[in-house]
Amino acid sequence: MVAFVTSIIALAIGIAIVLWVGNRRPVGTPVTWAEAMLGSTYIFALLLLGYAILPHNWLQWTTNELKWRADAIAYRLSFFGHGTITITKETIRDIVATVIYVVLLGLNIYLWAAWQKRGQKKEAPAIETSTYGRPLVRKV
Repeated sequence: MVAFVTSIIALAIGIAIVLWVGNRRPVGTPVTWAEAMLGSTYIFALLLLGYAILPHNWLQWTTNELKWRADAIAYRLSFFGHGTITITKETIRDIVATVIYVVLLGLNIYLWAAWQKRGQKKEAPAIETSTYGRPLVRKV
């Protein structure tokens, strides 16, 4: 559990650093070779942490400490004597691991878009104009 929680905290701190740098760095600033190498290595480490280490720590914690194996039954649903559906704890473990991947993929796409849109100003809302092309100050 300690490794899983530590990897979540490390990933959150890493993402916070990316957001902090994104807010401080002016758009259009030339990137040096060293900055590009440092940034790419840092992002690779974050991706490795999010897509490899975090799910691995989840699977290890649930398998070893919580004993969520295929023989541990979480829920059994019966259909009036016509059959049963058995959901094991291992199935729940794997579903949560998949949810971790999906959430991180969504977060990854969101952060890419936020980085690309940083520094852009939102357009002012369009002001209604009269038939003569003048802006309307009050509604009639």
